[in-house]
Amino acid sequence: VPSVSTSCSLMVNNCSHGKSTLLQHLAERKIPFPSNIDCLLCEQEVETDGTTTAMEAVLNADTERLRLLEEQEKFTKLIEEEEDEKKQQALREELGKVEAFDSVWW
Repeated sequence: VPSVSTSCSLMVNNCSHGKSTLLQHLAERKIPFPSNIDCLLCEQEVETDGTTTAMEAVLNADTERLRLLEEQEKFTKLIEEEEDEKKQQALREELGKVEAFDSVWW
């Protein structure tokens, strides 16, 4: 299991001093920073149903993570439906790759 350290940064400043612009440039990699660090952005005004937390809103902005979760669900369903043991094993191996990649997040 990969070791993952997490940190959080906070920027506070008056309006119209470039905080959003800086974050946008980071997300677009216009400002270089280590490639092993992800920069996720969500809209300043996120519309929710009232039950979505701030963390969920940021995680939902990560389309690659959402794609991996869909892949995980797809492989899990295929494994449950497959009767051939060899095909099940091949699907489990593919599922393992998806889960290994996703485990880096948590």
